[in-house]
Amino acid sequence: MGTLSPMKRAVLPAACVGYALFCMWTQPGIVTAPDSVEYLQFWPIRTLGYPLFLELLGPWAAIKVQPLLYALVLFWLGQQTLRASGNLALAVAAVVAAMAVPTLREYHASILSESLFVSGVTALQAAAIGFFTRPTARTAALASIVAGLTVTIRNTAIAFLPVLLVMVMLRWRRLPPARAVVFAAALLPMVMIAGAERLAAVAVHGSRLTSLAGGHLFAKAAMLGGRTGNYTDPVRSDLEDLLDRAAPVRSLLSEAPTAVRDVLSIYYETCLQGPCVGQGRSALTDVERNIALQQIGLERIRQSPGAFLHLTWINYRSMWVAYRQEYPVTVAALNRFIAAHRPLPVEQEAFRPAPQQPIVFLASNRARYLQLPIVLLGLVTGAIAIAGLGLALLRRDADSLMASAAVAALCAHGVLLLSALTAAGLSRFMIGVWPAVTMAAILGGASLLGAGRTGGRRLQPPPQGEG
Repeated sequence: MGTLSPMKRAVLPAACVGYALFCMWTQPGIVTAPDSVEYLQFWPIRTLGYPLFLELLGPWAAIKVQPLLYALVLFWLGQQTLRASGNLALAVAAVVAAMAVPTLREYHASILSESLFVSGVTALQAAAIGFFTRPTARTAALASIVAGLTVTIRNTAIAFLPVLLVMVMLRWRRLPPARAVVFAAALLPMVMIAGAERLAAVAVHGSRLTSLAGGHLFAKAAMLGGRTGNYTDPVRSDLEDLLDRAAPVRSLLSEAPTAVRDVLSIYYETCLQGPCVGQGRSALTDVERNIALQQIGLERIRQSPGAFLHLTWINYRSMWVAYRQEYPVTVAALNRFIAAHRPLPVEQEAFRPAPQQPIVFLASNRARYLQLPIVLLGLVTGAIAIAGLGLALLRRDADSLMASAAVAALCAHGVLLLSALTAAGLSRFMIGVWPAVTMAAILGGASLLGAGRTGGRRLQPPPQGEG
């Protein structure tokens, strides 16, 4: 990397410090949501990373540390990008784009896992760039440790495990002779950290340990329809009756135009995770109920794999269509459809309208201007992810910037796809991976334009035998 003047060297730290100070200065106080109590009270449905973070710091300190931690990660990302490319403008662009996460400033002030998760995702991109500039067991292990810690914050980060494998494959020809050591370093720390978190969760919660999987799979079963059989078991019969309550929802969605159906599906699937179906008649513990819900959900999915994949596609696509429910054309269609079909099934639980008030969606200009760019980002990063996967399978090296772009794209699409498979397509899931999306686009474009080939020396392979 070429020599930079002191003023240029100060650009990255100044930007990151400025971002941290801005976030902390403008914080409105502690922001909470219905999920916040689950973290504050160590509910057994949550991974331990974020509740432990809150327990150690307390809520007030946590919302001050969250933006500071993200700023430190941004500085690391900028430094690694600068080292890989020798291009200060590219490093600044990567950092600024990662700062521009929609509504992240509010999440930094919230008792929710979004802030720490996005820090983990961004740190993984920095660690991956470090691996591509110097592919050794140590740099691979660092990326794996970051990925493992991120899993303790939100379990959808388990999608990073195959990405780490691809990361190493993208440097196949530049690996030291002991390739197995590098592969082990890239995979084992993440697996060990994730396993340790589960063992710690068992120690903390004991027999109460459970997850969100049951409610999520049951909601998908309710969206798919059908019936898995007639049961004499009262628990199973009760759950089948709960699924039957969703029949009017399925009927309504079948009549809706595509744009309207996609929006309403997100509302209804979210509601069917609990509020729209109630608890039923059976007196079960949370663990017993979760197991029963998982079983019936998986059976329904096995019966209707095509419908399940279609629902997954709706959820996945929804996360790439920004502010879908605010796009003017969609809003007009939504309002017409809802007005013609009220009262909607379980509308109070799904939409929470005020008594005797219409359910009205409002249009906004941000949806008009942001939808197309984000859809294009999804297509571009999807192409980069596929290209990176192809290069890895062929054991073909890419330059550091393109390889880093491929890992970022695979991280983003992997997390969102896993989220679509296991939950509703909520837009907040996109917030957590947004820095990976922007990194994929910026670094991929820079590689194609040759931005990393000027302004700095080419980095050499590690000495043979280093691991």
